[in-house]
Amino acid sequence: RGVGTSYAGPALGNSVALYVDDSYISNQVGAIQSFYDMANVQVLKGPQGSLYGRNATGGAILYTTADPVLDEFSGMVRAGYAEYDTTEFEGMINVPLGEIAALRVAGKYKDRAEGYVKNVTNGDKIGEDTTYGYRAKLLIQPMDNLLIVGKYEYTTYEIDEPFRIQAATGLMCRYCTGGDDANALGFYETNQTPTAVSEAGVIGDWGYQGIAGGSLGANGETEHMSLNITYDINDSFELTSVSAWREVDRQGGQDQDASLFDGINAFSATGPDGGGILYKQFVTELRLASNLDGAFNFTAGINYNEDDNMFAFGVGGAIYGPIEYKVTNYDDLESMAAFVDGSYDVTERLTLTAGIRYTDDEIVHSWEYGQVPPKLSQKVTYDNTTGRVAANYQLSDSVMIYGSYNSGFKSGGYNSPAPGEQSTVDPEEIDAYEIGVKMSLGDNIAIEAALFHYDWENLQIAVIDTSAGGIKQQNAAEAESDGFEASIRYAPSENLSMGIGGLYLDSEFSDFTNASVFIPEADFIPGARGFLGGQIRDLTGTDTPNSPKLSLSADIIYTHQLTGDLDAVFSGFVSYKDKYDMVAGGAGPEGLAVQDSTTLVNAKIALIHSQGWTAELYANNLTDEEYYFETQTTTDGGYGSPALPRVIGARIGYKF
Repeated sequence: RGVGTSYAGPALGNSVALYVDDSYISNQVGAIQSFYDMANVQVLKGPQGSLYGRNATGGAILYTTADPVLDEFSGMVRAGYAEYDTTEFEGMINVPLGEIAALRVAGKYKDRAEGYVKNVTNGDKIGEDTTYGYRAKLLIQPMDNLLIVGKYEYTTYEIDEPFRIQAATGLMCRYCTGGDDANALGFYETNQTPTAVSEAGVIGDWGYQGIAGGSLGANGETEHMSLNITYDINDSFELTSVSAWREVDRQGGQDQDASLFDGINAFSATGPDGGGILYKQFVTELRLASNLDGAFNFTAGINYNEDDNMFAFGVGGAIYGPIEYKVTNYDDLESMAAFVDGSYDVTERLTLTAGIRYTDDEIVHSWEYGQVPPKLSQKVTYDNTTGRVAANYQLSDSVMIYGSYNSGFKSGGYNSPAPGEQSTVDPEEIDAYEIGVKMSLGDNIAIEAALFHYDWENLQIAVIDTSAGGIKQQNAAEAESDGFEASIRYAPSENLSMGIGGLYLDSEFSDFTNASVFIPEADFIPGARGFLGGQIRDLTGTDTPNSPKLSLSADIIYTHQLTGDLDAVFSGFVSYKDKYDMVAGGAGPEGLAVQDSTTLVNAKIALIHSQGWTAELYANNLTDEEYYFETQTTTDGGYGSPALPRVIGARIGYKF
């Protein structure tokens, strides 16, 4: 709906909140994980904050992993192979431990051993990616009204080398050779300096200890522990406690100029307290929910969140050489909130709902240079009260209409990682209005439709500012979004289900006169290459980032019984998005960060046996669509990271 966060530095949250097993994840780097053995995924649209968790302006995504099951011994194993030498293994086992406890252990390993982007400088394929993780959950139910679930989860990943390709003409690349050499490259080709060459240069200039982890390739690990307790006080009240601890250690680097000239490399450096990105989070929440027989019910709670972030980074390459340029940033967040949300059945058909939340945040930004320098710091606090009101009216047993108003708040903070004292980013605030209808026509047709209008101030926008040391957040003055979305789900028989949905969105900056954009240097100096960053332009009236005018999707699932024990299941999914800006203003007048309209198709055929055996053949990006998952525009040029081309693979599995 036009509200999102393309980049958020330490202690700056996301517009769309992410939860795993009720635990809020506050840092974008901390959100990297592997998903397997899932129970469900929920997507909530619009501002959040009066029911649970942390405040958010854009919505929330709730991932719930499967809990252990009492009195059931069960399991699953699955293996697969796909193009680009991709192998995957997944497994789960559920073991009862007496009558009141059960243990569930699950894990997944996936390795793409062959890259899909060719570096024409040496013929190597880049884009290899390995991820694996495991999870153990222990469920204890000593009484019918008390449920305790503890979890430990570990995830690690490694990417052989980050890659970007030149998405513009060679004249837009400051250090490219041959003038327009980028024009001769294919979509899945690059001619940047091989990572091994950059690593050798950095190690030669700084010494091995200068690079945290000893590599410019991206790698990291995440540990997550949580304890969820649910206690039914009586038939009318339920008390829930959610506590979680999360730690992330990430290393990596990047070829900043993305050319054959090894000019600028940014990398995770070894700092006074370790190296790379170190992120620790503790969150705890206590909620009381009612289930009263009368017309009124409520949910009330308190939430506490504490983040400790450290980012040690350095810059090397031919331009900097052995000059010591290394900074360690610390960004700490302490957030406290209280919320209550209640509903009242005015009549059997009309329900009114109201909620309110108070948030108090404190953010401390500290920094130091070199190995043993003095540490300097700055602090800012924010507090805000948000709320919502809604009305649902049941026109009939099959038709319900609703209207709502929500106010949302996303805390501010500091622009980092960057050297020195940083300017603050103001909190983002939003007012959201929505009316809609939900209906069912018989037992096999479900329809939903909604009209919405969003007004927000101080929208936090990621921009490149070389004076600030790289990517930073900038506040747009005002923005507005108007949209209509609808979906239809149709199941004409037990064997066939299909759906279609769409969103029309008009989301633009209503006031953004001081936007920081890029201007080609050739506009000022004929024949110059690269860009001038931090140029102030008026983007009022332009689209907000990642806001295609039209988005459509459709899916179908068909089951055919081959024999009494064997079914064949076909599933297909297609999605379409209009052209949209990937960053504010599309990265300047050259439009180097604009994603063209994209249509993606996925398909799968599976054989499912009643004894638990499965076999499937799948194709992702069936039509081999070329599109980017990320773009960047810097003073050195415009670049894009291509998403995976068509991938065909197969899996076999067994459940017991």
